[in-house]
Amino acid sequence: MKIIRFTAIIYIFFLISLNCFGQESNKFIVVYEDFKKINEIEELIKNSDVKVFEKYGVSLNQINFAVNSNFQEFFIGYQVKSFDGVKYLELMYDRKKIEDFFIKNKISFSISKKNMKTFISILPQSLAAGESRIIENSLFQNQLESLKLITQLNQNISLEYEYLDADQFREKSEFPLLTKELDYVLMSVQQISENKWIFKFPLSNRVFTTNSVKFYDYLLDEIISISTKSREILRNNFSLEIQSKDFEMVENFLNFLASRNEVLTFSLKNINSDYINLEYETYLDELEAEIMLNEFVWQR
Repeated sequence: MKIIRFTAIIYIFFLISLNCFGQESNKFIVVYEDFKKINEIEELIKNSDVKVFEKYGVSLNQINFAVNSNFQEFFIGYQVKSFDGVKYLELMYDRKKIEDFFIKNKISFSISKKNMKTFISILPQSLAAGESRIIENSLFQNQLESLKLITQLNQNISLEYEYLDADQFREKSEFPLLTKELDYVLMSVQQISENKWIFKFPLSNRVFTTNSVKFYDYLLDEIISISTKSREILRNNFSLEIQSKDFEMVENFLNFLASRNEVLTFSLKNINSDYINLEYETYLDELEAEIMLNEFVWQR
């Protein structure tokens, strides 16, 4: 039985590693665009570099656009995807070529998942309607829901929202923006009249005045800006042991590693009657790698 189990584990490992890592050039990064822009597909591909940078958490301040960043060279293809009944264009890019480009040009990047919160404050307004009128506004809510989905797909950010009163918001705003990465952004909303809205972002000291409740692009820029961090690019190798007795758990864990963008490659180092020893390569540091693995903790 042990021989059969070992053989099965090695076979499953072979299939997974062959499909996902045997040909590294087949791995790709995807970026999502509004389906309504399908008639502009050539222009989207031509100008996709910023979206790819955002996907990798790259600060645009790091980019010298004089350097060749023509991401058309990395484009593989596109297809239509639907999420909760909403259609998006899924643009696919060659991951290895993009990351080689970053490394060659010494551009810091990170593709680890992040959790972020947006704290929102509805400021006093001259209109008779109160805070609830803005919060319940369908356009207001639709933008929040769309941002939650698109940041998950394009920036690997899990976004949550929380409403604060004036005192709570002021306290958050007084927190100094240091060089370290923050895990939240702040946005205040004020409706002055039917056709005048003010959106303020205290952490970046940006203020926007619009003629409608549209804030999607401003909040997305703030999230990307605050969530981006710069660091030295290092490929790290880590080892781990998992029990070999539970065949289903082993298969699930290998599939878990294969599904993670953060994992570049992994290999089987040793196997015995009790444990399997694996080694995997990643751009994550030790703490980030442990956080990633803890997402599988219930099966380990």
